[in-house]
Amino acid sequence: MAAVAKITCNEMSNRVTSEAIQLHGGFGFTDEFAVSRLYRGARYGTLGGGTSETLRDLIGQADHGRGGDGR
Repeated sequence: MAAVAKITCNEMSNRVTSEAIQLHGGFGFTDEFAVSRLYRGARYGTLGGGTSETLRDLIGQADHGRGGDGR
């Protein structure tokens, strides 16, 4: 399911870029470092194609529609 893949990728990119910002300290937020651009892109990913909460709702509805037994 595409929604599951999108949430997984978005959450991982947020975790990785957030850690990179922490490693760079205050310099991570300046435009002189690529990590700043990557962090902004990762944050946009959670909003651009549908918020993570909306995608979670879609996944829940799809699972509920199957009756929860995996059919």
